[in-house]
Amino acid sequence: MVKPGFRILFITDNFPPETNAPATRTFEHARRWVRAGAKVTVLTTAPNFPSGHVFPGYANRVFQREWIDGVESIATFSGLDGASFSTASNAGTMFSV
Repeated sequence: MVKPGFRILFITDNFPPETNAPATRTFEHARRWVRAGAKVTVLTTAPNFPSGHVFPGYANRVFQREWIDGVESIATFSGLDGASFSTASNAGTMFSV
């Protein structure tokens, strides 16, 4: 159980408006914590999964803040040249010798 006034900082690269499973699970946890009285802040990247392109209405900048169902979401840049670190690292690059 969460005590009222408890503060939670959750750091993730998957959060709504992305619709993948990790984003959905994180959001559901955060909403439950808010309903229990906690102040929840999620630090994430500009939404870009799975395409690697930032979603319309968002920008790949240092700081963006919004509230979704009582959850504070702070998004920051997602990588170099608009490419996501997570997408780039999941690209499956292989080298053979």
